Amino acid sequence: RTYEKEVDSFIDYLIENAIIGIDDIYSISEEEPLEYDNLYEYDPLGMSNAFGWNYDSGYAANVFERKDIASDEYLTSVGIYIPVTEGIEVYINAENNDLTTLTKVATYTGNNALTPGYHTINITPTKLTGANFIVAVKYINQDGVVIPFECNNKESFGALYSDFWDTATSNANESYRSFDGQTWDDLDNLQVTMIDYLKETNACIKAFTTEQEPVVDTTVA
Repeated sequence: RTYEKEVDSFIDYLIENAIIGIDDIYSISEEEPLEYDNLYEYDPLGMSNAFGWNYDSGYAANVFERKDIASDEYLTSVGIYIPVTEGIEVYINAENNDLTTLTKVATYTGNNALTPGYHTINITPTKLTGANFIVAVKYINQDGVVIPFECNNKESFGALYSDFWDTATSNANESYRSFDGQTWDDLDNLQVTMIDYLKETNACIKAFTTEQEPVVDTTVA
């Protein structure tokens, strides 16, 4: 998103001109209570880099560990960044951490494709039944797919980029990529060139849940 501020009779669009992260969720109004009870994410700093390759589609996924498996919890929304794409599909596994068992829950392609930026996508509320759950996104672009991720660029690429993301951290078994939706590579320490490995890197996919079953209009916020 681009934020503009008028300064001395001109628009200084460089005040903030970047896709930014989400650190927490809360309500600023007693009249409009928060729609979510829990935010799951590995990318509080937001998108800092991206995979790009000449395939017309590619996948990213996050495996989340539930905060309280004894509670009733419903996945209601997914937060995603879209750098350059003609469409996306959203998949989930509400039962476990099996990346080969995913169910499509949203499609935005063609005339319904989303614009580049950050989007919160409401889905039909789905009860989480296991200790883990998965949110995956298929990115579609005929001219070459681009997949966003939060990366500690100093760790991964030898300080070639800004140090704004140098506090980014990750662990194994959190974020994955795939070319076909069946074979998945863990982003943790993934080799991407002859000399470069991804370190402290996660997929930019967020999950919002409630602790009671809501009625949600499945539109894009």
